[in-house]
Amino acid sequence: MQQLEHLRKRLLDGGVAPRHVRRTLTELRDHYDDALRDEELRGLMGESAKQAAQARMGDSDVIAQSIIARPELQSLAAKHPRLIFGAAPILLWIAGMLLMVVTFVATIATADKTGWLPTHGPELGVRIGGAVNAACIFANWVLPVLLEMFLIYMAARQRLALRWPLIGAAIIALVTGTTTIFVIFSSTMGEPNKLIITSSLLPFLLPFTNAVGNMDTSLLARGVLRSIVMVAIMLAPYPLRMWRQKKTV
Repeated sequence: MQQLEHLRKRLLDGGVAPRHVRRTLTELRDHYDDALRDEELRGLMGESAKQAAQARMGDSDVIAQSIIARPELQSLAAKHPRLIFGAAPILLWIAGMLLMVVTFVATIATADKTGWLPTHGPELGVRIGGAVNAACIFANWVLPVLLEMFLIYMAARQRLALRWPLIGAAIIALVTGTTTIFVIFSSTMGEPNKLIITSSLLPFLLPFTNAVGNMDTSLLARGVLRSIVMVAIMLAPYPLRMWRQKKTV
């Protein structure tokens, strides 16, 4: 029904949360079906009955304005785009990093208590080194891309302006693209394992080191290049989505 589709676009453009849009459209569709049956019982048929039922629903623009004017129906992303698209990706990424660290520490602690893995020495690295390094790569490269792709999808689905999603994508890509995470397993018994997080963007907070723990201040350009690639991957699905939307209009 064209009138309901027009209303759906108006509500999403106005920042109304998708769940409220779906509920409103469902209620109006039920109201239209009831009105159509009433008009057919009165003797109207075909297009005349449909037009009369649509007239009883009211003007879609008036309905849209009354719903958009209610702040409690606005989506969180529409009300607080800086928080959702600017700060949330970094906070969620940090939370993912902390979860990875806690998991790593818990694994080592469990190994120490149960004896099913050596807690120090080269044998530990041989046993779980591949899985741990894969987790580091996921947390550093894959997780931020997935987070931002989801937020960009959410913004496009709600027909929100892309200003803050793009800013958020640039921020998280720059921070994570210039950050390196790796684990150095001890080579001798009694020597502790090391989880190293370094940054070429913020060396005063996280001194940038190479894989053996030595300072390396020459990799900022490589980190920025990696950030650019990450942003490109984050934004890759968006043009295709916009093209599909245009084809359906």
